[in-house]
Parts: sequence; C-alpha cells; structure tokens
Amino acid sequence: MAQVPPQAMTAIEFMGLGLEIGGHTRWQTYKHEANVKWFKQAFGVIPETCVLLWDALRNSMDATVRLQKNDKPMHLLVAIRFLWTYHEEYEIARFFSFRSVVTGRKWWKIYVKKIEKLLDRKVRKQLLCS
Repeated sequence: MAQVPPQAMTAIEFMGLGLEIGGHTRWQTYKHEANVKWFKQAFGVIPETCVLLWDALRNSMDATVRLQKNDKPMHLLVAIRFLWTYHEEYEIARFFSFRSVVTGRKWWKIYVKKIEKLLDRKVRKQLLCS
C-alpha cells in the first residue's frame, strides 16, 4: 500500500507558522515584505524555499526521505532553524516552546538527515545527467 504524504503547504502558510512560532502573532497586520524579512531573519530562507523543500520531501521516490502523513511542517522549520543558526539545543527548544531539548533534537536530527539524503540524491542525479 502506498504511503500518503502530508498535505501541501503554501508560502503564506509557512510564513504564518514560522512567524507565529517566532512570536509575531499579529503578522497579518504587517506588509508582506516585512513578514518575509522577519521570516528570513528567523529561518535564513524565504517561505517559498520551505515550500519547495517540503514538496520535494513529500514527493520523494526514496522511502527514507519521503514524508509520512503525520509529519508536520513545524518539524521541518526546526531543522531549517538549526541549520541556519546552529544554536545550542536549549535555544532551539526555547524558540519552538518545547518543554525539553530532547524534543527539538529529535526533530532536527530526523529532518536534517532527510534534507541531507534529498540533497545527495539531487546532486547525484545532476551529475549522472551531465
């Protein structure tokens, strides 16, 4: 039986999720450009990049990379924030309001490995095609 991927996300949905996690609860009252700037300061990428990465993980042919139905966009943001800031685990846990550093560590490890495998597959594919 084929695995069902989680729902697709839009850039606006990623932006809203990331900004609310970062404490910008009234983000909808600000201009789009300001919201993108705040998002990029928190995660190092624009929301559209998150959409591309989320979709690549959702639709991967590799079962070790592909997301499962219960995977959450917030967990991808944990990994992206970790890769962007390389903060200590307690800072990641605090930013995402996790009660334990173990929770944050669990998610960034899972998703960083998935991103690493996805990147490896994409690079290999490009090298084989050239």
